[in-house]
Parts: sequence; structure tokens; C-alpha cells
Amino acid sequence: MNNFKRILTAALALSAFMNFTACGASEPISEAPNNDPSPKSISASTSDIPDYAAMTLALNAFSTQLFKQCDDFSPETNTLVSPISVYMALSMVMNGANGDTLTEMEHLLAGSRNSADNINSYALNYLNSANNNILSIANSMFIMKRDDITINDKFKNKLTQTYGAELFSEVYSEKTVDHINSWVNDKTHKMIPKILDPDSINESTVSVLLNAVAFEGEWTEEYTKDNVTTEDFMNLNGTSTTADYLNSTESIYIENDDAAGFIKPYKTDKNGDYSFIAILPNEDIDISNYISSLTADTIDSLVNDQTYTDVLVKIPKFTFDSTYSLKNMLSDMGMPSAFYDADFSGITTSTDIVIGDVIHKTHIELDEKGTKAAAATAVTMFDNAAAFSPEEPKEVFLTRPFVFMIYDNTYSCPIFIGKLCTMDQ
Repeated sequence: MNNFKRILTAALALSAFMNFTACGASEPISEAPNNDPSPKSISASTSDIPDYAAMTLALNAFSTQLFKQCDDFSPETNTLVSPISVYMALSMVMNGANGDTLTEMEHLLAGSRNSADNINSYALNYLNSANNNILSIANSMFIMKRDDITINDKFKNKLTQTYGAELFSEVYSEKTVDHINSWVNDKTHKMIPKILDPDSINESTVSVLLNAVAFEGEWTEEYTKDNVTTEDFMNLNGTSTTADYLNSTESIYIENDDAAGFIKPYKTDKNGDYSFIAILPNEDIDISNYISSLTADTIDSLVNDQTYTDVLVKIPKFTFDSTYSLKNMLSDMGMPSAFYDADFSGITTSTDIVIGDVIHKTHIELDEKGTKAAAATAVTMFDNAAAFSPEEPKEVFLTRPFVFMIYDNTYSCPIFIGKLCTMDQ
């Protein structure tokens, strides 16, 4: 994928809560970072990554599996996932895993290149390239001060040195959730104001790891009032809803036997190159059946098999949010031991911990100016005991359910993959 390798990135990965059974209450203390490394200080190049192409293929396979799992969970509603958000969150947690838990996570995240070193090198390189005027990524770890729990220094150092994570320390209190939500709200540019509810953590929480990503991409040419029309969108359930459509002529057409679509670029940044990709299944193909048949190779072929020609396009303006519990999905995808019989002794040897759940939240807004998106992933952890132009232009009118991606053209990976099937959500 040389031409279009970047899905529109607005992601936030709110990554790991480590909890264990404890007694006694704690008084709040002031938040204070243990250190404050700037993500801008991170440096790496693709030459540091063994078999970089294979790592990209593994990420795309993970992305496709995750999207299909989430869509299958709620097939009648709009779907939006940020594979990069979940990938970064799990990669950070992976650095505390050992034994079968580590093996499963390495295989899920890296496929045949299944080593933690490869995953960390890939993440380091991506983080180094990500912070620009369009995409920003920030990581942090909130450590709950306890006399009976110690977070391993090696684990903390890996987060700061590879993921540029800020470290904060405080005694758990009712305000801890507010502190975490405030950090998330700030790093997602207020697109995700809250990731945790008051009962998400408690006195037994050991730590919370967060990765926040925000994407704000502008179209190369803003739509005017004359480019906006009002037409019906045919919802998945057979009803129709009036929607505002952005009308334009694009220049990159994609097609295979089952679907047609287009690639629409955002304004580029010196360190960022992103596109919006829409895929409209043929009218005789159900959107759910189409998604279930998707593979990483399908997406790769579509994105690479481009025709440069005039494409008449209609894109509905839309905004929606999605929330998923990924525990069962990730278990089915190949990492069950992390949830049931885990070895996270790389995080702490003070107690045995397992992942309780992985909560994933996303947000997207698409309008005349461009696209804004964000994602949050929370990993809660608990004590185990507790170029050819045709004569006629192509047409892709997104007036019925379709699949879309916000694509990272540099890394050939989807940062967001979604489905719009109703305007009533």
C-alpha cells in the first residue's frame, strides 16, 4: 500500500486498570507526574522494525478481525472502532505479560512476527510520526499509591521510554475517576468527555494506563452551501431518513466484484498523510454479509487497485458514538488467558492480576469542513482471586448502508473502520 497507507486517526486508547482486593480507604493526594517525557523525544525509523511489511499486515489483520467482531455484536446499529487505539492499549499491557499470556498477545498483535520487541518497535515508530497538526497521541499511567503494591520499575520504564507515557501517582479517592476523565477529555480535544464511570475503579485499583489519540482532518477543499443537498438515506431496517449530503467530484475510484467506493484525501501535514475511504456494497449484498466476508487482503486489494477518474460522490453528514465491551471478542480472537488465567508478573509481583474487561469508546463527526474522530480503550485489571479516465464518470452515492475507513496512507493501516447503516442513531 504505497499510495494510501493511513486511516484517519482520531483515537484514544485508555488502557489498563490493574485492580486487586484491598482493605482500608485512602485519602486523596495531589496529582504529580513521576516523570514527564515528551512524545516528541521519541525517535525511531522503519529500519528499526524487523520485517516492517509483515508487522503492517499483522496490524491490518487485527484491525479487520476487531471490526467484524464489533459489527457482529450489534449488526443493526452504526459501528466505529479504532484498531490503532486498541492495538496501542494492548501493546502497553503486553509489556507486563509473561508465559502463555505473553505468547497469545504477541501472536494476536504481530502474527508471524510475534515478538514483544517487534511490537514495541512498531509502536515506537508510529508514535514518533503521529504527533502533527492532524493527529496527536498521548500516553499516561495513573498509579494508585499503596503500601502493599509495587509496580515494577522495568514496566514503568518501558512505558515512558517506548510509549512516551506520563506517570502520575495518587491515593485512590472518589476524585480519581474525575482526574482520569479530565485527562481523556483534554487529550481527545473534548470529543470523549468520559471513559470511566464512578464504579469503574475502586480502592482495589492498582493502576490505570491511558493512550489518547485525536484526529482532526480538513478536506482539501471545504464544501459550500451550493454543494449540500437534502435527500433520503435508506436505513438498514428499511425506513428512510432525510439527510444532508456533501456533493463533490473525486478522482480516485476503487472497485471489486462486490463493492465500489472512493478515496478522498485530507489536507496533508509535513508528518501526516490521511484519507477517508468509503466502500459501498452492491445493492444485492447485505451490509452485514459484506462485512463478515471482509479480510485484510480484501481491503489491501481495494486500496491498491485504484483508478484515477472522475467520481461523482454523495457523502451524508453524520455524527455518532459507539461503545463496546471487547472481553469476549478479544478472547475469541486468540488471547483468552489474559482474562482467566493470566501471568502479568511483569507489571507487579505483589499480587496476581487478570484483565477484567476491555472497554472501547469512539466518536466521529463528518461535515463540510472535514472529519473529527477520537477513541478510548480501557483495560481493567483485577486480582485473579478477586490512472485511466473512462468516458463517463463513476458514481458512488452513499444513500444506503456503507463501510468507511479513516486511513493512514503512510503506514497502510486503518485507524478507524466503521459502518453507517442508520441516520437515526
